[in-house]
Amino acid sequence: MDETERDEQERFIRAFVQAYMPWWDKWWADDFSWGGLAAKPWLGWVIAPSGEVMKREDTRLERYAPLPDGYRQANLQDYWRDQEAFLINEPGSDRRWTFFHCPWIFKDGSLNPILSGYVDGSINQESVAIAPYVRAYMDRLEASFAASDDHYYGLDSLYRLRNRREEDYSSNGRNADGRVQFQGTTSLDFMGPAQRPIHICAYRSCSFGNFSEVEAFGPAADFSDTLTVYASFSGVAFKGEISFRNSYLTAYFSRADFGGTAYFDGCIFPRGDFFECRFRKDASFENTTFLSEADFTGTCFEGDVSFANARFLDAASFSEAGFMGHLNLLKTAFYSHADFSGIADGSSKPGFKQTIDFAKKADSERYGGTIESATPATALNYKSFSTVHADGAIFHYAADFSNRSILAPSSFERAEFRHAASFHGSQLHPGVNFFASKFADAFRFQPKHMAKVPEDLLRLRYTLENAFYFGTDQPEYPAWKAEFIQNRLETAHENYAASEYFNTLESCFRTLKQAMENRRDGAKEGEFFRLELLARRRVQGVPLWEVAASHAYELFSNYGNSVARPLIFLFLVFFPAFALIFFAIGHALGVHTSDASSTLHLPWHNLQIAVNDLMSACSFSWSNIFHPLSALSAEGYDSNSTSWLGQLLGAHGEGYALCVKMIATLQSILSIILAFLFSLSVRRRFQIS
Repeated sequence: MDETERDEQERFIRAFVQAYMPWWDKWWADDFSWGGLAAKPWLGWVIAPSGEVMKREDTRLERYAPLPDGYRQANLQDYWRDQEAFLINEPGSDRRWTFFHCPWIFKDGSLNPILSGYVDGSINQESVAIAPYVRAYMDRLEASFAASDDHYYGLDSLYRLRNRREEDYSSNGRNADGRVQFQGTTSLDFMGPAQRPIHICAYRSCSFGNFSEVEAFGPAADFSDTLTVYASFSGVAFKGEISFRNSYLTAYFSRADFGGTAYFDGCIFPRGDFFECRFRKDASFENTTFLSEADFTGTCFEGDVSFANARFLDAASFSEAGFMGHLNLLKTAFYSHADFSGIADGSSKPGFKQTIDFAKKADSERYGGTIESATPATALNYKSFSTVHADGAIFHYAADFSNRSILAPSSFERAEFRHAASFHGSQLHPGVNFFASKFADAFRFQPKHMAKVPEDLLRLRYTLENAFYFGTDQPEYPAWKAEFIQNRLETAHENYAASEYFNTLESCFRTLKQAMENRRDGAKEGEFFRLELLARRRVQGVPLWEVAASHAYELFSNYGNSVARPLIFLFLVFFPAFALIFFAIGHALGVHTSDASSTLHLPWHNLQIAVNDLMSACSFSWSNIFHPLSALSAEGYDSNSTSWLGQLLGAHGEGYALCVKMIATLQSILSIILAFLFSLSVRRRFQIS
């Protein structure tokens, strides 16, 4: 390896460690040095006075009974005892490390001698299970080492060396932990096929490589708190419960088969691919963060699945996924498109592969095979939800629930839809709750404004996305953020046309309105009817008169959804307004009642108002409300009339009388309309047939 290659490798390793420093800080705190391994118990195993490793149950002791003299609890140092002759000394410290647990960069800043290519000449380069990119550099090393097959520590080889202790591990601690103990390993990599389930505990390990050639992982496999980078679990079967909690996972799980409960809580996915996976039990992705596209297309969830408090920075695709249990989206945030669309009518989904092992009772040959096993999911599960709990969920971009019926009471309470929400072709159970859901922000969507993504989410993506930059071309965060936002805006602008967008909104709200109408929910039907008309008046090509009528409809009754507004306009706006108009006309024409003794003095310009004249105008306005169009049939009023109304309609000629009648007719028509809107609102509110 020449100096340029060595410098390039070192820059890469340092940039990578720096990017994932929060994980490395926790790894250091757990202490997987040779001394630290001595403090970590190897569950269910004891060391006999002879030094033999024994299962605790073989000592015939009760579960919690103290060990006899000379026996002690086994620890992980005992597990790795065969590595003691090859320990690596840490510069500036008394700590020593096995090949598997050696940190990439020591506390003093010096590089792991294995990664830098400096290995003692007595050890073969293949003695270290090392990441593929490092192995490529080490292949070019000029050193020559003595070959030793006993020290080949690829996952499969090490497993073969140690699987004589294997047995199913019971999490209740009653059985000895027969899993391979890879806790804290820093370069876990798989280098060959394994023809049997691997029982593994890889807590707080760093994994690179391709695990897809592993036939299966056994029950109680533990990859929690791992740093898994560009690892593939595609097509792998997980026989039982599996935990990836609180891990960094740049991993591919496409077509993986999860036979037990799967835990991904608290994970960060720089890349996440679950295309056509099968989850036979419950799956939990609570508090997870997906920094790039999350692909669950065609995945089958046979149990409950939870994404509560998860965050999706890029598109999330659950298109044609099957849901047999409960879907939990409590306070989930989607900062890009969310696609939950189901399969179209007439479509079907293929079965899944299931691995079944056949074994004889005696210790003899094992037989294994793969058979086609039809999933219990039916076509209905790929176009419906059993139940959905999406309270407080936020959809910043389009949310597509098309062809996805909801079969049982569910909730979108206080969910926010800031873009089009499509439920086309879906049947909604009467118990689906949209209480306090917000759709109004969809009208304020602009492609020139990106959704407000939390700053910590952007910085996290920047840090991990640039983990493999180690040259001068690594962008600074402000420049990267500006470019990221610009790319988002350009994509949004390319997919946005105002008229088409509001056409889509109108169609989406019409679908929801019809769904509410079918279940006889008058209040929600009215709400979505309002949103439909709000979207329609912004569609290009709608006549101006229709737009004006829509604005008036909104003003006077909130599109038939307000019981109070018609009454307010009728009695608190139009009644006094028209009374003042009539009074002003009469005052201008000099119309007075015979009794003008009662006057009201106003400070403005020494204005005096005859109270009786004002009351007469109010009476005329009131009669136009409750006796509409009565002014048109008013006859017998002439110049000799002593009443205020008679003088108003007959003392100044037919022209003035006609103007007054036209104004009175307008008030009557408006009163009839407001009365109709009031009755419509009451009918909708109280669901009166």
